[in-house]
Amino acid sequence: MEAHDIDVYQKTLKRFEELVPTLPRSKGWMTNHLVQYQGFWLIPTSPLKAVILMEDGHFKPQPTDIFLSTFPKAGTTWLKALIFATINRNNFDFSKHPLLTTGPHDCFPFLDPRNFSEIESLPPPRLLSIHYPFCLLPESVTATVGCRFVYVCRNPKDVFVSMWLFSNKMRPKEEPPLSLEEAFEMFSEGVSNHGPFWDHVLGYWKASLESPDKILFLKYEEVKRGPSVRVKKMAQFLGQPFSAEEENQGVVDEIVRMCSFDNLSNLQVNKTGHVVHISHNFDVIVNHSVFFRKGQVGDWENHLTAEMIQRLDHITNEKNEIISQVLRLSEASPAAPPHHPLSFLPISPQFPANFTSRASVCSPPRSPAPTLPVPPEPKARLEIGVLTVPLLPVWIQVSEVESRSWSSCDGGDDLGRLKKDRSSCDSERNHVRGKTSYTVGDFVGVKRKGKSSTVTWVCADRTGSGGASVTRATAWGR
Repeated sequence: MEAHDIDVYQKTLKRFEELVPTLPRSKGWMTNHLVQYQGFWLIPTSPLKAVILMEDGHFKPQPTDIFLSTFPKAGTTWLKALIFATINRNNFDFSKHPLLTTGPHDCFPFLDPRNFSEIESLPPPRLLSIHYPFCLLPESVTATVGCRFVYVCRNPKDVFVSMWLFSNKMRPKEEPPLSLEEAFEMFSEGVSNHGPFWDHVLGYWKASLESPDKILFLKYEEVKRGPSVRVKKMAQFLGQPFSAEEENQGVVDEIVRMCSFDNLSNLQVNKTGHVVHISHNFDVIVNHSVFFRKGQVGDWENHLTAEMIQRLDHITNEKNEIISQVLRLSEASPAAPPHHPLSFLPISPQFPANFTSRASVCSPPRSPAPTLPVPPEPKARLEIGVLTVPLLPVWIQVSEVESRSWSSCDGGDDLGRLKKDRSSCDSERNHVRGKTSYTVGDFVGVKRKGKSSTVTWVCADRTGSGGASVTRATAWGR
């Protein structure tokens, strides 16, 4: 660093040191305590320091940076391996791949103040992992053209159980372990590393709607159900789509196999290797094996009581309707009915037969198109943690809805990828022509042809002269 940079850096450190004692405190999971900063709980050393340093511009993002953002214990290690292998598939032979001899956390480092200088020297694209809530990231990071984020959401019950078990392995030896009951109370109150969990998820989900070309929102459970589909989706989003030749040669399948829990957890490096944990202000040597527990969906059933399950479900539902449905989609079975992708109104298995009766209890929209059924009217606003999301619709004048007949693909809950003619998965763009006025989350219409029906919802606000496009629209067939 030059003299001026050192002086600025020292001023930031002084601001950080003066800030910490003024912040609200609560008992920590892996450290003595957490501090609350702008509504989120952080370990008052490296994580908070990184946020403050980024605020003051000490981290310089590059347009090719790729960030993996997760809430702790939401699948970070697995997604690091998948993304690293995908981005570097042309740089390494699978038989001599770095992941076979190096842990995912070494291949895909966390963004930590102690390695800012090392990160500066990494070749593009830099792969950087973070747990920071989206609202704590400075505009210099979130607004940099070209920077992309992959966010992974996971069922809060599995997140909690995994975090509790992991934290007890990481606690200082002089500190007694956290009981399940005590940890549950803390998590339920939102007091956990980078928590509250629900606000963390919602922040990235809302940002992904506003900037779908910048933030890819994934659900851990969906990646588990269809890893090949999600790997291809990530590659497309990150600007490195798989060619037809690569797919025919089994490159996607090989990446999925190499990065599978069974394969990674049984590698010698992940059985005996170690990494320096970044959450403390001092070096903590952590065995790689700590990051590989079960990698399963639904293990919470083996740990939580009925009362705990009920309380977490209640908190999720109470927080807001949106986050509840985001998480329910993660658990949906292939037979489950589709959901509205934004306000997440459930569509019953009898849809569309019962749609008219459901709509009849609502007031009609202003000047609706003749063929436009009236959906249940959403709340004007939803209070979501520290965020407020307006949901009052501006109804659409639709002269024509261009669409095709679709049937659900991959369990019927992947909002961006649908099955065309029951033969292949593809991403499409539907267009609403004519005089239009709408907001994100609005209902567009139903188009019936024979036994097939198409339901279209607005997933992203795109307006322009002569019409408006409904991107990533979900259309459901029979």
